[in-house]
Amino acid sequence: MNYGNRNASSQQTTGDILFGYSAAVTSSICISLGLRKGFGSITKNMRGGSLVLANSIINYVAVASAGFLNSYCMRMGEMSRGIKIQDENGEEMGISKKCAEVAVLQTSLSRMILS
Repeated sequence: MNYGNRNASSQQTTGDILFGYSAAVTSSICISLGLRKGFGSITKNMRGGSLVLANSIINYVAVASAGFLNSYCMRMGEMSRGIKIQDENGEEMGISKKCAEVAVLQTSLSRMILS
């Protein structure tokens, strides 16, 4: 998935992809365990639908943060190097770090929301 969702016009190393994957897995596990421990006293007395809802929210936050960090960390190189920008005719105008930051943040947020 990381390779397929990359920016093909920007160079990415295997290290970039592994860093993004590691950040996603680590954050997902840590956030999930942290939320379960933090809300354990609240959820221990829940039953039925409210327990299912609480578990769903905890799982969503873990998965959403993993998606965000995976995309963000995997594409950090683009933010430091910049990305190619084009005018409305497709003519290359140069390289912009600011556009890279906006693009990576929007992509990462969409990954989080679409979870």
